[in-house]
Amino acid sequence: MRLCRFRIRTLIIAVAFMAAMFATIARVSRWPDSDRTSLYEGICGFIFVQILLGLGTLIENWWANWRVQRSHSAAKGHPLWDSWNDGLPR
Repeated sequence: MRLCRFRIRTLIIAVAFMAAMFATIARVSRWPDSDRTSLYEGICGFIFVQILLGLGTLIENWWANWRVQRSHSAAKGHPLWDSWNDGLPR
């Protein structure tokens, strides 16, 4: 339940932040072109970095889960992992 609340809170914060960014974009529509372009570049760069961080987190979690499953399978004597763990203490 704690994880669910954490994800909901994170989602609410992310939506609020995106709404603030879109409100900023709407507000600066009267700015000169050069200022607007630099703002848009900054926002696009920020979104790109967030996507990269999210992908990195997904890959890290997948790798950790795979390692845990592999170690549990090896502890049970799974035939697939037995050949990989020859000579390792159990």
